[in-house]
Amino acid sequence: MGMVTWLHFADLHCSVSKSYNIDKVLQALWKDIESLASIGGEPDFVLFTGDIAQSGKAEEYELAVDLFFEPLLAVTRLPKERLFIVPGNHDIEWDRMDRTIARGMVGFLSDRDEANLFLSSEQDRSLHFRQFDAYADFVNTYLVGHLTFDAQHYCYQHTLALDDANIILLGLNSAWMSATNRNAQGGVIDQGHLLIGERQLDIVLPRLTQPDLCLALVHHPMDWLHQSERTNVKRRLNANCHFILHGHLHEPDIEIRRSISGTSIFVPTGALYEHRSFPNAYNMVRFDTHSRQGIVYLRRYVDTGPDGVPFWVKDLASTGNDLDGQFSFELLDSNPKPLVVDSSHSKRVLFVENDRGWRDLMRTILFPPDFSLQFAESAAQARRLLTQDYDLLILNLCLIGDRDYEGETLLDSLYKTSGFCKIPCIVLTGYTSSTKGLYDRYGVSEVFIKGSRENFNRSKFRSAVRQAVGL
Repeated sequence: MGMVTWLHFADLHCSVSKSYNIDKVLQALWKDIESLASIGGEPDFVLFTGDIAQSGKAEEYELAVDLFFEPLLAVTRLPKERLFIVPGNHDIEWDRMDRTIARGMVGFLSDRDEANLFLSSEQDRSLHFRQFDAYADFVNTYLVGHLTFDAQHYCYQHTLALDDANIILLGLNSAWMSATNRNAQGGVIDQGHLLIGERQLDIVLPRLTQPDLCLALVHHPMDWLHQSERTNVKRRLNANCHFILHGHLHEPDIEIRRSISGTSIFVPTGALYEHRSFPNAYNMVRFDTHSRQGIVYLRRYVDTGPDGVPFWVKDLASTGNDLDGQFSFELLDSNPKPLVVDSSHSKRVLFVENDRGWRDLMRTILFPPDFSLQFAESAAQARRLLTQDYDLLILNLCLIGDRDYEGETLLDSLYKTSGFCKIPCIVLTGYTSSTKGLYDRYGVSEVFIKGSRENFNRSKFRSAVRQAVGL
């Protein structure tokens, strides 16, 4: 078989009050899926990474079956056994939560042993997991004989055999601690206060064989987990899974993470429905298990087309025009080996940055074979390296030196020196006011406001880099 294709959705937020507008978006979706299928995009299975419902109510799941799941399976010509889902925070009935128990559970965030003890007790889980009752009824009724959800089966490992491709899917529950942490006014504070739990990983990971493809499904991104387990969960998934797919952020992206634990591709999908004027989104992935190469096709909803009718299009807003709504990748071995690159085809990029976190982020954006990335941690080191030939300079304008911020000082010296003036330059800065004059004075190609690494627009940045170096 070789080629494996799947559709990835999340965040439908189905509710009775929104049913008319949701149906409008979905009617256009069925046409888009059919159009992709007509050019070879027939899916082998479908993934849904949380927030089927808006409030975790039974009637919302009944509506989701009628509006979404049944038409979806009909248009893809897939049986229910090819549908894989995990819960999100909106799949919880928060009004059924015992607040006393919830307050006690906050202590799990700083005590791994207590969290493990709680997850080891089916009685404790049964009491707390009552908030999942409507979700559980939906899974156990609609997907009976395929998936199960209860206090004992709150995560899963499923093996899917597709001709000569052996695929393992891991369904993780990142929502079980949702809404336990609240402020003084009762507002929910989930970010940084969620747990997957060591015991949950122990359930799904030890039985792994050597699959052609392993996908982890989870609703929340890794940085929404509490710091006590965030690194360990990320490393264990990175070491065992080829793809980690999630929702929740309502923004599509693709990130390749190479680390000492392994190489994985993180694919957050946008919200399938937020409202009619929102850039609702989903993606399709095609992956060749033989060549280990694939493409992520990002799709975006447009509420009013040329004929006034809603339709779905390539998500150029996320990828930029040069990537044409898709992202091509090559999946390296789980234990990454140094990649041998033909230097005659790679663009040499020097990134001047003394913050390790930003250097690590840049490795996930500019990687071989398109780019050969080197780093300088100071203006002095950059001057020495720039005696060599580079295709692009990326500079943190707020580079801290021995005396003061050296980024602009470095620009001054480089652009007053013949030989450096023709190197394209992209500037990263933390201050909007510092961008004034950079384009005219130095001939800078593009200026990006850094903000936080988590919210940095990787797709837009990579597009700017490719344009600057002529790719």
